[in-house]
Amino acid sequence: MKKFILIFFLISSSGCTNGKQVYWCGDHACKNNKEKKAYFNKNMSVEIKEINKKKKKEYSEIKKITEQAFAKTKVKNNKDINLDERNSLDEKEKIKREKIYAKQLIKNEKERIKKEKKEAKRLRKEEEKIAKILKLKEKKINKKSKNSNEKEVVADIGVATIDFSEFKKLMDQIYKRNTSKPYPNINKTPE
Repeated sequence: MKKFILIFFLISSSGCTNGKQVYWCGDHACKNNKEKKAYFNKNMSVEIKEINKKKKKEYSEIKKITEQAFAKTKVKNNKDINLDERNSLDEKEKIKREKIYAKQLIKNEKERIKKEKKEAKRLRKEEEKIAKILKLKEKKINKKSKNSNEKEVVADIGVATIDFSEFKKLMDQIYKRNTSKPYPNINKTPE
């Protein structure tokens, strides 16, 4: 009886082994149990495929056939090669044109900035000249007014005539009006 139980146990244990099975994680075989568990936790499924020597042979034959088919498609006609060369040359020319265009844009922008700076400088110089002329004429007028004791002074600078006596009167009025006012309380917040 012991022999019978022992033989039954050996047969049943050999039948339970999965010897030639592979676990698949999506589109590839799982490398180890860790990857298999992670894939199962994520997708709640793992495929089991059995590996047979016959299937390996069939797979290798299929692989040979597909390699031969790809080898035939890789051989191209001279026309196809010429078209590819033309396309690559067209792409290269397009890239060169884009680079030249970008350089031209940068150059134009630099020239525009230079022109703007020159124009601003020219305007500043003109303003300085006008200011100098105004100062000189004002000095001449002040000298004349001191000498002649006239209250009315008019300056003609070529651009506009300025009556300094009226300006001085306005300035004095504003000064007198504002001296009697107290300083504003800037810390006071409206409630």
